[in-house]
Amino acid sequence: MIFGIHTATLHHSLISKYIGRDSEVLVSAVVTTEPKQQLERVRGSHLQPGKVSFLARTVTLKIDDNNFYVRVPIRVLSSTKTNVIPGDKILVKGDLIQSSEKRVAAILIALENIELYSQAHAYKKFLAAVRAKYRQELAKFGDEAGALIPGMIIGDTTLQTSGFTDQMKRAGLSHLTAVSGANFAIVSSLVFYLFRRVIPRIIPRVIVTAGFLTLFLLLVRPSPSVLRAGVMAAVILAARASGNSQNSIAALATAISVLLLVDPFQALDPGFILSVLATSGLLFIAPHLSRRFARHMPDSVAEMVAVPCAATIACTPYLLVLSGEVSALSIFFNVVVAPVVAPITILGFLALLLMPLGILHTVLIWPAHLLATWITRVASWSEASPTLGVNPIALIVSVILGYLVFLKFGLRSLYIITFLIFGS
Repeated sequence: MIFGIHTATLHHSLISKYIGRDSEVLVSAVVTTEPKQQLERVRGSHLQPGKVSFLARTVTLKIDDNNFYVRVPIRVLSSTKTNVIPGDKILVKGDLIQSSEKRVAAILIALENIELYSQAHAYKKFLAAVRAKYRQELAKFGDEAGALIPGMIIGDTTLQTSGFTDQMKRAGLSHLTAVSGANFAIVSSLVFYLFRRVIPRIIPRVIVTAGFLTLFLLLVRPSPSVLRAGVMAAVILAARASGNSQNSIAALATAISVLLLVDPFQALDPGFILSVLATSGLLFIAPHLSRRFARHMPDSVAEMVAVPCAATIACTPYLLVLSGEVSALSIFFNVVVAPVVAPITILGFLALLLMPLGILHTVLIWPAHLLATWITRVASWSEASPTLGVNPIALIVSVILGYLVFLKFGLRSLYIITFLIFGS
């Protein structure tokens, strides 16, 4: 119902009446997402240059000497590079065209340079400067490992090449460059641990931890998966402060419900869906796998193997719907990089905090870069690994049946069935 109301509002907004007209429009708007450079595209025999793309919320619309006040989201496309940040107020002259993107009312093709007439608040400018400085420090390495760290810590994939991005997708490791609940868990645990002696009482320590998480969320920029992770972390912190048990499943359900009520279009966002699926896999599947694996291997190894297996099982059907194929070794790739993910996150986050203190952050960046080199090497193996392309419906049925067999008859029966299917 809420989704229908939002959709109807966009489709019948004032701005939709001027889509496709010959008249140019002058729009004043507030930037809501960071500009991203789109890749070049080939259409027919022509190579179209990449455009800068970002979302904005309109304030006024001027057309044919008529001024209108209208507040709807639009996507802005510009052929020229722009340095605007979320919170900046801009003037754009261009043409309105229809968009297939459900969360926006239209696409505005900028015909001239985008004009900045009011800058974002000081704290937003400060956070944007921190992101830029962090990105510049890691760009000095000049390799894919240096480009990977900003993506893992603050979700900034600007430095990553399209070839490396494809490698990460084929290997099933692209989730590492999206800030998720794992990042918030690592950061909150680190802050909670560091302040245990300075602030012995739990409630003040939870408040300080919540403050760091809020700063972290603002620094990362609130994408759908980041908001989900942030809301879930807030629910867990509230439960810890009140003395209730940490019910992660209730926290996840609360996060999903709140975020979809605020923005129903997140239900269509692949990042949000994958984030929810991965977290659900960790909550519902990982404990069962860990117990079963522990019968055949040490507990620590069983847990290390169970986590990526659970996330992969939950996400693979949707990944097949998105791309049509996944690496047959994606679980293996996730297992071998799992030991370095938390150290990179801790070292990278501490380096981010210590950047104003000069040389100290460099001491932390170097070992983080060394560990990130291992992830880039594993991702490069995907070029020589076989891919799995299966009908999504058949795969979903197979996963469900396999899981039921696993619960009923144990791990050995699953090995036998897998051998009979793939070994014949």
